[in-house]
This record gives sequence, C-alpha cells and structure tokens, in this order.
Amino acid sequence: MIRARTLRRLGIAALCVACVTAIVVRAVVTARAELETAVTRERSGDTVQAIEHYRRAMRWSVPLSPFSDRAEVALHELAVDLEAEGRIEEALLAWRSLVGSAAATRTLYARRSSSADDEAKDAIARLVAKHQRAGIDVGADPEELAGAHRALLDAEIGPHPGWSTLLLLGFAIWIGGVTMMATRGFDRAGRLRWAGMRLPVAGALAGLIVSLLGMLFA
Repeated sequence: MIRARTLRRLGIAALCVACVTAIVVRAVVTARAELETAVTRERSGDTVQAIEHYRRAMRWSVPLSPFSDRAEVALHELAVDLEAEGRIEEALLAWRSLVGSAAATRTLYARRSSSADDEAKDAIARLVAKHQRAGIDVGADPEELAGAHRALLDAEIGPHPGWSTLLLLGFAIWIGGVTMMATRGFDRAGRLRWAGMRLPVAGALAGLIVSLLGMLFA
C-alpha cells in the first residue's frame, strides 16, 4: 500500500509538471499567434506593427519551439529590406528589436549566433551614425561615429545569464528545503522532529545563500 507521504510527493511532482507544461504550451501558442499576426501586418504594409509582433514572437522563446526562430529570420529579412529601401527609422527599429529581443531572452544556451548579433549591432551603429551626421553638421567622420555607437552596443547588459541561473537554482533549492521541512519536520501528532529538520534546514539555508549570491552579481 502506498503511504500517504509518497502520495503527497507524487502529487507535488505532478503539480510541478503540470505548471511547467502549461507555461511551455502558453509560450508556444502565443509565439505562433504573434508570428502569424506579424506576417499579416507586413503583407498589409503596416511595417511598424509587423516589427512589434515579430519582436513579441521572439520573446516568447522556449526550447524546441520553432516560432521564435522563424520570427527572428523574418525580422532580419525585413530589416535588410527596409535598409535597402532607405527607410532608415523603420530599419533601425527592426535591427534594435532583433538585438533587444536577443538580450531579453538570452540564457546559458545561446540560441542566436554571435555573427547575427554582430551584424545587427553593426547595422544599428552604421544607421545611427548616418542619421546623426545628417541631422547635425558636426564635421565628424562617419566611421568614428559608427565606432562610438558600436562600442556602446557592445557594453555588457545585465542580468548575466549565469548568475541569473544561479539565482533561480538557489530559489529552487530553498523551496525544496522548505517543502521538506513541512513534510519531514513533524510527526503525525504535529510535534516538531529535530532529527528530521537538519537536512531540510541546511538545504533551505544553502538555497537562500546561493540565490542571494546570484541576485548580488546578476
């Protein structure tokens, strides 16, 4: 006969799996809907709204989902076309959306290649320098302006994915320790069991320390 404690553990595990599944399904469905809307808006000529929906589709990124990758490819093609047509402001918006979405969704697993990021940042620096030089007569070299803007784009943007992952890991360990304290730290009569509390308390403290370190350096 399965003990009540085992049933509780199975129930908690099932609840966690259900929550993760719901989040993944929501991300995939939303990314697909945003991508379809972006394609429709682009075909109708509403470029600004198309860029916005491509950006949203990219940000609903989960492993093995194809829709964020398709949105990235489509937005890249749109940015290239807009720049070729001389539509500088819209091209800038598209390139910036590419870089911003990649930065917002970056993890330890790098989905975007460094060459794609470099291309987008080079385009932003080039177009910003061109736009700035056209707006004000400062006599500056376009290459110097582009280099200055490129250096700004290369600056590290927080939070760092490594420390952010450590923060989440520490939080998960803390949750596990607290859960063990609630399930193992008391007997059937509700009395505190110090012997059963040692490992859960140590785990909760370790998780708290790890999460604080991640929060400090992220």
